[in-house]
Amino acid sequence: MIDIDHSVTIDGPLEEVWEFVSDPANNPQWQSGVTQSDQSPTGPIGVGTRVRIVRNMMGQRVEVVLETTVFEPYKQFAFKSVSGPLAVSGSIALAATDAGTELSYRATGEAAGVLGLGETIISGLVNKQISDDLRALKRLLESA
Repeated sequence: MIDIDHSVTIDGPLEEVWEFVSDPANNPQWQSGVTQSDQSPTGPIGVGTRVRIVRNMMGQRVEVVLETTVFEPYKQFAFKSVSGPLAVSGSIALAATDAGTELSYRATGEAAGVLGLGETIISGLVNKQISDDLRALKRLLESA
């Protein structure tokens, strides 16, 4: 089992953080290894919207399709994988604080097939990647 639970406080208004992180087109700007991120259907995101993400991970091209399962503007969105090498579900939640905006990223997943044999290693790599990505998001939004 892969468990992810990371938070970061971004010195910026909740509305600006939400507008950035809830737009899949911005994923390559803050998620390491992401080369493509597009949604279907186009237009406003809501429950049922799918996002196809292509990334380079451990020297391999990995494609995953995530489906939006919860979408509460300026509060949270949740997703689950519908294709790809990892069965994952997760959420990103935002809350206004005195210091800015707290973003919480939580997910759980299981590696399928051969990847399942190295799930402990994959869990460590994914957790490090998410932590690094949230630090990159913080730097990006605070420098804007």
